[in-house]
Amino acid sequence: MPVRHARVGDAADVAAILAEALAAKYRPALGRRAGQALETWIEFELRDIDHGYRVLERAGRIVAAAHLGVAGSPATGFPARLLAQEVGWLTTIRALAVLSLLSHGPLGRDEAYIGEFAVARSARRQGVGRELMQALENEARQRQRPRMTLWVVEDNLAAVALYSGMGFRVARRQRLWASRLLFGSSAALFMQRTLSA
Repeated sequence: MPVRHARVGDAADVAAILAEALAAKYRPALGRRAGQALETWIEFELRDIDHGYRVLERAGRIVAAAHLGVAGSPATGFPARLLAQEVGWLTTIRALAVLSLLSHGPLGRDEAYIGEFAVARSARRQGVGRELMQALENEARQRQRPRMTLWVVEDNLAAVALYSGMGFRVARRQRLWASRLLFGSSAALFMQRTLSA
């Protein structure tokens, strides 16, 4: 199953996978048009040659997507005006506020941060998530980042089990104000894994 850098033409597929798999994150932020808004957002990011999106294909179809961030990569910035064209300024402002609750902050020089990780429903429980995570680990090693990190809501038991099974450990638990109302979970887990040399 080849993992590759996403291309601009992949925006719709990546957005559909993220919108479905991470609905608890994006639906409260972007509302009922989360899929279209994400497609606009992702297409904008994919125009940057150093974007962090990776996709995994099976039989020529994208079945999983992830975003890997490292310190020093140029930031493309948030396309607020483009997003507002899709969902309106009120929803865009709400999205900025809601998603800021889940932001990671500045990345460490030793860190490879997984900001998005999603597998299409039709491809789950088939080893796709492990394959994609292994590719991200290989890239982190190539970039000489010995620590991989991610955030996950603690109620997402399947994701927590996947990450734990791949050697990630909970470094801290953060209670999020209003997160039960917004995301259906009372806390988020910051998980990390130290890669062997």
